[in-house]
Amino acid sequence: MAPEYLAAQQDPIMTNLKPPLREIEYRLFDPSPSLIARWIALDPRLAADTRRELETDPRACFLRDVQLQTCREPHDPGVEMPRHRPLRLESDPPLPSRIADLIRRHLVTRDHYLGIRGAVAGQMRLLSLPWRGAGGPLELDLGAPLAVLLWRETATPGVWSGWLLASETDYATDADILLEREDEPYDPLVAMVQLWNPVQITPSSAHPVIGQLAVSRLETLANAYADRQRVGSAPLPPRPGQLMERLVSNGQLLLCGTPLGGSEDPRRRYQELYLAAAAMLNASCRHAVASHACEPEQPPATPSLTDGLAATWDRLSCGLRDLAHQLGQPLLHLDPITAMGTEPRTAGVIRAQENQRRGYRIPGILAIEALPMASPAVLKLHLSHLAHQPLTLRLLLEEDELESHRLTTDQPHLTLFIEPQPGLLLEVQVNEGPSHRWSLHP
Repeated sequence: MAPEYLAAQQDPIMTNLKPPLREIEYRLFDPSPSLIARWIALDPRLAADTRRELETDPRACFLRDVQLQTCREPHDPGVEMPRHRPLRLESDPPLPSRIADLIRRHLVTRDHYLGIRGAVAGQMRLLSLPWRGAGGPLELDLGAPLAVLLWRETATPGVWSGWLLASETDYATDADILLEREDEPYDPLVAMVQLWNPVQITPSSAHPVIGQLAVSRLETLANAYADRQRVGSAPLPPRPGQLMERLVSNGQLLLCGTPLGGSEDPRRRYQELYLAAAAMLNASCRHAVASHACEPEQPPATPSLTDGLAATWDRLSCGLRDLAHQLGQPLLHLDPITAMGTEPRTAGVIRAQENQRRGYRIPGILAIEALPMASPAVLKLHLSHLAHQPLTLRLLLEEDELESHRLTTDQPHLTLFIEPQPGLLLEVQVNEGPSHRWSLHP
């Protein structure tokens, strides 16, 4: 719907949006089943303050009683219970088509992104509480997972900025951008991007990928975010529950809701709920970064590798050497001045650190560097695209593709996490040329 058409609407403001706000509040902030279970089991690791809050919260007590009742399944000891019940019986009614489609989309998304570990811009990640930082667990709890769209990595390595994702499109404002068919596959748990609700997270392999936006779509979202920071909302009447098309400064159209209204607009309370949820995400991120900063500082050194990872790095180095030879290029050690993801250093610092990096570059093609990792079983690689032509990288296990990434001038950087195992292969393809493949297992 074009903004001009929307501005002419005289419908009253809708207040019966779905799902109801109380349902959203329960879903976000009810104590999670795992926290209730720890409370029931008198887990000694549960903080005393958390226990007191649960004991004085009527909703938490209700959920505890429900969980206790569910555990006491009445059963006649004289009747033998079946060990397994089929998922579907012939007499079962068919699933409603809408539910069946949601299940199908979820399974398609899960299979499509299975095995992807490294964080890249445009990924949608699903996060669950409680989180752990480098210094241990953080006592935060949410009743349901939250989804985040990754925008870009911050100056702090491993910390990404982005926006919360949500599913309640009835509550969309002009700063909520709806996902569309071109963005598929993505999990039906998400349907829109909350540009008004930025967050920072530390994504890990424990946070599954549930979608991936194209570079052009992410750029348009970034433009829309910048437009909002610069000029605010359009001078249009609020119409909760209705959608419109929004013209972005780069000339693209985005589907969104209408501007936020006054105190009577139910979307204000909706935003308060999700802002509180985002605050918990941001607190988790700060905890992880602070815990890491409090670790004893190690003297500068070349990233050390265990025997197994060192052998994998040697395999990778041999493969890069062969690739450079086939492309008619030299294989060079990384120049500290052009450290990937950092600003140029001063000359004195360069001389002090020139032996600290483990990496190579093929001029005009690719740069690759091994980065320190807390895990002795994972090799962390930072890759940088140096070519004018696209570069495709694939991780394979035998002939099964685990990950596939395309580096371009628009998306030139990638972080890969490699766990060496038999049959693990890396494949590199420059533009549409021949593929170069080699084993990463010693």
